[in-house]
Amino acid sequence: YAVNLMRLGVVGESYKILTSVDQKKNPEVLLFQAFCLFNYWDYKAAIPLLEKYLKSEGLSGYQKLVAMSNLASAYTIELDYQKAENTLNEILSSADKKTQQLLLGYTHQTYAELSISRRKSSEAEKHIERAREYLQNAHYRYGIYNSHLMAISNMLTYKTIDEGKMLLKLLRRVASQKK
Repeated sequence: YAVNLMRLGVVGESYKILTSVDQKKNPEVLLFQAFCLFNYWDYKAAIPLLEKYLKSEGLSGYQKLVAMSNLASAYTIELDYQKAENTLNEILSSADKKTQQLLLGYTHQTYAELSISRRKSSEAEKHIERAREYLQNAHYRYGIYNSHLMAISNMLTYKTIDEGKMLLKLLRRVASQKK
């Protein structure tokens, strides 16, 4: 019920319910609490929840990778670059290249965000290209986000800032037509 509330945008009520659930019996509430906090842009508060969730017993390999993926995003946003990079590398070495393409594509997008934050545009572009490969059959929003990352990466280099701005304008137009 609480997860459905969160998906409907009733995040406060969802979080309130989730915090009343026994975490030892239902460790997944930690993950969903973190998702609620993401809705409030409170990544710093979500990090310990995700770290605790990852220590839970009985998680499948995929559940761990999903939590790690979200943890890497939180680390990146909170500028904890080393933890983000370590987590992303662990995901890339653990995920199944054939069956977990969406997860791998998202991981490369997060790695591109990390690279952009570090102002490493050539590294970002490599991860954007890898994300494109993994996400070529995914929902169009992933392609739009890849283009968004590429435009920002382009703007990091003096020669291509105008190209990056033009790409962002084009991207806005394309995204608004996809609604």
